[in-house]
Amino acid sequence: MARYQIRQQYFALNDSFDITDSSGSARYTCRSKMISIPKKFWLETASGKPLYFVRKNMIHWAGYPKFKVYKGEDKSGGELATIAVKYSFVGKKIKISSDTFGDYMIIGRVGSNWTFYVHEGDKNGPQVAKISKHVFKVADTYDIDVNGAKDSLMIVAAVILDFLYHKKH
Repeated sequence: MARYQIRQQYFALNDSFDITDSSGSARYTCRSKMISIPKKFWLETASGKPLYFVRKNMIHWAGYPKFKVYKGEDKSGGELATIAVKYSFVGKKIKISSDTFGDYMIIGRVGSNWTFYVHEGDKNGPQVAKISKHVFKVADTYDIDVNGAKDSLMIVAAVILDFLYHKKH
């Protein structure tokens, strides 16, 4: 199992942050523009090589947010995945659909136990990751525990969860 941590600063002049591994070494960087319509960000290696470009759709059916994940620096790399939010009585369910990575369902809720579980296929599939937030920290701090080879996709999912629940980012 691999563990990653995202720690964002509240008062930063730029909107980029590192994603570290369990030893504290930077593995990825997430970069976005301070003001961007629609919301978009890039996931890069620690050395700056673009892995994914993620863009929120401006128009989405019935108010459900949808994000597209593209390979590389922009859309020209081709679409890899769609991440769609569905609202239910118990909170948000997030579905990741991808011919490249497979399909996943993210289930969880915010509150005193801010934890989301990522399941392969649907909610009954095997758990492949857990994304949790440290609620009583000064900066937004997330732990991402991944059981498999889709580490970078699970990090993208964590950044999207942060965006959905904390509109200031």
